[in-house]
Amino acid sequence: MFAAYRLIRVMMKLRTASYLLLILPAMLALSACRLPSAGAPSATSLPPTETLASVPPLETLAPSATPEPSATHTPSATPTSSGPCEITTASGVNVYTRPSTAADLFYTTEAEEQFPPALARTADGWIGFDPGVAQAANTGPFRLRWLQENEAVLEGDCASLPVVQGPAPGVCFDMISAPTDVHSAPDSSTSVLLTLNYGDYAEVLGVTPDEGWVKISLLRGSPSQDLQGWVDIASINVNGPCLPFPTVAP
Repeated sequence: MFAAYRLIRVMMKLRTASYLLLILPAMLALSACRLPSAGAPSATSLPPTETLASVPPLETLAPSATPEPSATHTPSATPTSSGPCEITTASGVNVYTRPSTAADLFYTTEAEEQFPPALARTADGWIGFDPGVAQAANTGPFRLRWLQENEAVLEGDCASLPVVQGPAPGVCFDMISAPTDVHSAPDSSTSVLLTLNYGDYAEVLGVTPDEGWVKISLLRGSPSQDLQGWVDIASINVNGPCLPFPTVAP
């Protein structure tokens, strides 16, 4: 009985081995198809032979052209300013009768405002314009009204404005409206120191006791120079706090 049992066990082992011998080749073949060797590309990932043949070798590929740099836009030169020098201001800007904050106030803007074109400027930053109101007696810079340049927006050819010496505030000036000889003494027979022309002006110092001649000074005048002389009172055209004239001896 025991011998028979051992025979059956041996036969079962032999049967298992036979099965293994039968299926082992199939397993090995299957693994050869599905398990690629390490580092090798999968056979199924390779393109067909005819596709590979259509791809040129790497060394025959022409390098792609270097893209041209985009064209750089060169801005046009800043155009030269031309036309009249236009003045625009905001509200609250004071306009004066002379180029000084100590001068009489002409008016104050209540809104943004554009003025008539500027006609002159001073070296210390004032812009003068003609207000367009009747002022037949005024000449030269006395026809202008003034505002500070830093309170205005200027457009146009402002650089070519004539630079003038603005009349000082609180001073009586003789505004020259026609050629006027300046004499060395209050007498038409004395030497002529110079002749003033339309647009010039001079500070009035006083009049002779007989009120026939006016003494003037060009130290605060135009043309500016350290010179005093006399003009006929009939020729004067004054602007500022003048009356009464002080009396001066010849």
